[in-house]
Amino acid sequence: MQERKKISHLTHRNSVQKTIRMQLNPVGKTMDYFQAKQILENDEKLKEDYQKIKEIADRFYRNLNEDVLSKTRLDKLKDYAEIYYHCNTDADRKRLDECASELRKEIVKNFKNRDEYNKLFNKKMIEIVLPKHLKNEDEKEVVASFKNFTTYFTGFFTNRKNMYSDGEESTAIAYRCINENLPKHLDNVKAFEKAISKLSKNAVDDLDATYSGLCGTNLYDVFTVDYFNFLLPQSGITEYNKIIGGYTTSDGTKVKGINEYINLYNQQVSKRDKIPNLKILYKQILSESEKVSFIPPKFEDDNELLSAVSEFYANDETFDGMPLKKAIDETKLLFGNLDNSSLNGIYIQNDRSVTNLSNSMFGSWSVIEDLWNKNYDSVNSNSRIKDIQKREDKRKKAYKAEKKLSLSFLQVLISNSENDEIREKSIVDYYKTSLMQLTDNLSDKYNEAAPLLNENYSNEKGLKNDDKSISLTKNFLDAIKEIEKFIKPLSETNITGEKNDLFYSQFTPLLDNISRIDILYDKVRNYVTQKPFSTDKIKLNFGNSQLLNGWDRNKEKDCGAVWLCKDEKYYLAIIDKSNNSILENIDFQDCDESDCYEKIIYKLLPGPNKMLPKVFFSEKCKKLLSPSDEILKIRKNGTFKKGDKFSLDDCHKLIDFYKESFKKYPNWLIYNFKFKKTNEYNDIRKFYNDVASQGYNISKMKIPTSFIDKLVDEGKIYLFQLYNKDFSPHSKGTPNLHTLYFKMLFDERNLEDVVYKLNGEAEMFYRPASIKYGKPTHPKNTPIKNKNTLNDKKASTFPYDLIKDKRYTKWQFSLHFPITMNFKAPDRAMINDDVRNLLKSCNNNFIIGIDRGERNLLYVSVIDSNGAIIYQHSLNIIGNKFKGKTYETNYREKLTTREKERTEQRRNWKAIESIKELKEGYISQAVHVICQLVVKYDAIIVMEKLTDGFKRGRTKFEKQVYQKFEKMLIDKLNYYVDKKLDPDEEGGLLHAYQLTNKLDSFDKLGTQSGFIFYVRPDFTSKIDPVTGFVNLLYPRYENIDKAKDMISRFDEIRYNAGEDFFEFDIDYDKFPKTASDYRKKWTICTNGERIEAFRNPANNNEWSYRTIILAEKFKELFDNNSINYRDSDDLKAEILSQTKGKFFEDFFKLLRLTLQMRNSNPETGEDRILSPVKDKNGNFYDSSKYDEKSKLPCDADANGAYNIARKGLWIVEQFKKSDNVSAVEPVIHNDKWLKFVQENDMANN
Repeated sequence: MQERKKISHLTHRNSVQKTIRMQLNPVGKTMDYFQAKQILENDEKLKEDYQKIKEIADRFYRNLNEDVLSKTRLDKLKDYAEIYYHCNTDADRKRLDECASELRKEIVKNFKNRDEYNKLFNKKMIEIVLPKHLKNEDEKEVVASFKNFTTYFTGFFTNRKNMYSDGEESTAIAYRCINENLPKHLDNVKAFEKAISKLSKNAVDDLDATYSGLCGTNLYDVFTVDYFNFLLPQSGITEYNKIIGGYTTSDGTKVKGINEYINLYNQQVSKRDKIPNLKILYKQILSESEKVSFIPPKFEDDNELLSAVSEFYANDETFDGMPLKKAIDETKLLFGNLDNSSLNGIYIQNDRSVTNLSNSMFGSWSVIEDLWNKNYDSVNSNSRIKDIQKREDKRKKAYKAEKKLSLSFLQVLISNSENDEIREKSIVDYYKTSLMQLTDNLSDKYNEAAPLLNENYSNEKGLKNDDKSISLTKNFLDAIKEIEKFIKPLSETNITGEKNDLFYSQFTPLLDNISRIDILYDKVRNYVTQKPFSTDKIKLNFGNSQLLNGWDRNKEKDCGAVWLCKDEKYYLAIIDKSNNSILENIDFQDCDESDCYEKIIYKLLPGPNKMLPKVFFSEKCKKLLSPSDEILKIRKNGTFKKGDKFSLDDCHKLIDFYKESFKKYPNWLIYNFKFKKTNEYNDIRKFYNDVASQGYNISKMKIPTSFIDKLVDEGKIYLFQLYNKDFSPHSKGTPNLHTLYFKMLFDERNLEDVVYKLNGEAEMFYRPASIKYGKPTHPKNTPIKNKNTLNDKKASTFPYDLIKDKRYTKWQFSLHFPITMNFKAPDRAMINDDVRNLLKSCNNNFIIGIDRGERNLLYVSVIDSNGAIIYQHSLNIIGNKFKGKTYETNYREKLTTREKERTEQRRNWKAIESIKELKEGYISQAVHVICQLVVKYDAIIVMEKLTDGFKRGRTKFEKQVYQKFEKMLIDKLNYYVDKKLDPDEEGGLLHAYQLTNKLDSFDKLGTQSGFIFYVRPDFTSKIDPVTGFVNLLYPRYENIDKAKDMISRFDEIRYNAGEDFFEFDIDYDKFPKTASDYRKKWTICTNGERIEAFRNPANNNEWSYRTIILAEKFKELFDNNSINYRDSDDLKAEILSQTKGKFFEDFFKLLRLTLQMRNSNPETGEDRILSPVKDKNGNFYDSSKYDEKSKLPCDADANGAYNIARKGLWIVEQFKKSDNVSAVEPVIHNDKWLKFVQENDMANN
């Protein structure tokens, strides 16, 4: 007897929510009345008023912030300051972070202690809080108009609530106070002490006279640790910043701040006697700018953009009174005054910034790190750690721990270099010269763009189509961005050690100023590259705040909408607010069936746990149902509910009462409830669940077409036909799934035992036309080149005009409505253990391995229980059948081409063609193919677990897109329908497969989601699929001593004259970091060819590829160094006797190539796995000798998919061995993996 498929056990497991989106086409005079009654205008006004209320709410939040922060006193300020001023170690930094966390929590606690806090981020803010605090009658009226439309503010409230987070979030008030402003103030405390000690008595007296009392105290008290309590609110920050930067009085008089006195002092003293400026604090979150910026939220026309760019550079003083041009000039002056002595205390971020610096100064990315390593080895020469590998690991860890590197320290390393060319370099000269070049370039680009920026733009074709003007603007802004990019790595962010206060007191505000370019740059680019159409839409309410909230017959009057159907077409009727009873209590018993609409009568019993007591114990129903005193007592005492007072007998008595009540209550007779015997319920919740699963009913009522037409003609209802391409009379083929789901809502087969349920909370939208129709993009009968290179048909001709983005040339109505699929199933049911038990009991499990390849977007391999490949295939090309013919699409080629086009468009600020739809289209196709394989083979899926710890830099499928693929695959298998099957068949619409759990988040995903298992991809691609050999040596030449140490660990090195290659006998136990290998002893051979990738100087140092015959290259190396490999009794000893570093460098390069399992040449398309070890039959695995129909991998990416599938085979074995599959942790560590593959030699497959 054939085994029942595993997937057959997995239907009706959990309910799934879906939102269906459809176009709405107005019928009859609907559009006329829509316009005449100004429905759109009213909802546009609602949208405008929404913006006004956001501004009103923000004013409230600002006042709240000011009030709470003004009264906040932080207990741990001095603790933080003590750690901050003496922070030198990682332990200190950790203590500082912990103290900052406590301070943030103190601030947030003061907000949460406010009585109104819990009303500030929900509808109560609109209904209660704002009306209570507003004085302006007009504003009260605007807020009152939204009392029933509070759902508009859901996203806004979420955003505002984030302000009161105590986490390390840059949008939070507490973060602004503690992480950003407190360090500035503590630096200012020290800087103020220096300033007062150096400035003249007259200057100090002037300052004291000017500013004492401004902050409610004398000047000296302002610059103390405790005073920071007064710098939490914006009012305190404003006064504080006046003291530092000065201010202008109402009559135009300029009052000098401390920094101006410091600047005057610094002009009169030598460089070493200069004192640092104090730092301006950041404005508080949500505070209003004191000046209006030249950058609007969005540019409306060309001249506004060009004017903003010009003003921003030369005149905009919204940032500390300094235009951008002046900030750049000041930066140039600051760097011009640098010398070696001033480098001390200036830091660079130890990330790409250091490697970029290294490459810019020395033409190599690694020089600085190599110098650092050498210094580390010198300082730690007496280390007790003798193992070379362990010393290197410790050094690498130490380097990574250096988050910032001092420029003065780097200069010392450079000056101590043994290389003359390196030693002559100067960091100071580099920064001076480079910034000079960048500012000169900016000056040139500004001069080129100035005529455009400073004159009225009148080109008829518009800036967006003016390539020359776009180029001038872009080049100018790029020049500013280059300066920002150059200086930003020197930012003082996260510097906790001793720093150059004199430098950073000037540099930080200048960098902040220059960094404003980011906002302008993005807005300008977005303006000139924006699509010619807009996807913005307006939510429609038709004057009804409850519109589409529900469909129940009893709620039609409130929710204002009903469904109609006729001739297999579906309609939405919106009831005019002033005629909301028009469809109530109508009954057309004698309707002529030939010309009728069918009205959908929707009935729902929501929330039985609340609804049953509410209805059955209401005063109205007590007369009808006559509940006994005992029943009333049971309800009052709650003894029917699980808990301390629970009585099963009382529970059963209440259930019996409910059962009888259903028979008597007329409004709910329609549901025709069928319950289990009362004694089968051990919990009231299970009874309520039965009520919920049956408390849904759809019926239909005939209404004459003439009646509906009359209501439309009189403007009493607005009638819309639901439409998508499947409802077109020209539609061919099988409808898409969303159409099938929708039709099934009203299908009698569904209504017999409901699977698909229509939900409330729908939304209706209007999108205005945004493109004016001129001439067709492709006139009729004009050949259009086919972009699919695999299509035999190279061009297509259509007998009608084609218009690009035609849908945006016309207005459109749309409806979004949620449905529930598998309505009666639990909301959340985990199937992991069920899947494990099915795998345990199945005799022949098939496994699909999925790999992100280097040459393939995705690669799939299907294996059987013996590890033999049943099917392997690249998903670069996917075919679809149409009219019996398969049409293939090369998605890899299309994505590569589109990405190149986008890069060019981005570079030139052209309107960027979207790649999102193409990627999502590919993902959808790939998911479809994989799901078909799951059903065909009844197979589980094993795929790569995305982790931060394992990076795969050369994959064609980047992490973000792969995660979209992962989500789509989980979602698809969570409710998988084969739309070609009959709905009643297994896998059809009414019996969908549910092979995964619902996806909450990737963080909670773990190692299994039903039929999908996740493994790390370690040792899956670069592994011999037959013997299980992997390279754990990773030979890399550093110096002669280390090279000899590694070679000495080899058991033997010899030349095999019979096979004409060299053999290296190794025992992994003798090498560091190889303990994970199961089989220790291997013979590595220099068999065959390898492909070497190298930087080609003749081709601008781009990657090039050449084929190396390994044995010949080794012979050449040995011959050139007088090593007699043919007759030598001890070849290893002869190798170790060598003294030239060049020999060992070449030897290690060849050894590395010998161990190179994957050999790829993108230029030729060659990509194969070649093993350097023999299998038990004496053969070397070579993937180029196989094809897609073989039982072993046919190329390198196929090898990755195959071994990922084999990791799944190991997981299945663990289930079969276990008595309790729930306890099995399906995680295969490297040692277990290598043991598994090396014990299961595939030589005979």
